[in-house]
Amino acid sequence: MKLCGALLILLSSLAAALSLLGEERKKQRSLAALRQGLLTLRGAIAERQTPLPEAFRTLAGEAEDKTVRAFFTVLTRNMESLGERSFSALWHDAAAESLGPRGGETAERLA
Repeated sequence: MKLCGALLILLSSLAAALSLLGEERKKQRSLAALRQGLLTLRGAIAERQTPLPEAFRTLAGEAEDKTVRAFFTVLTRNMESLGERSFSALWHDAAAESLGPRGGETAERLA
């Protein structure tokens, strides 16, 4: 009986560790996709001189990662209030909203 209990504790610990590793891998993939999205944005602005609203809309539609898609979608929506609020504030809000509470440090760095 004790052996069965110890085995259950061991298996549940292993499952929790695997779950945490899976979440970390997902976060790393999202960060890589976000980095690529920002590089694409830089190219659109610098090389093709794409207006920001159009670039954000395009990136929101093309992004495969849901975090990246959410970031550029929120930015697209926020651009409507650009005259009332600074671009910096709109960018910060998009980072906070799309990355959510789990992306605290990442959202701050992106902002």
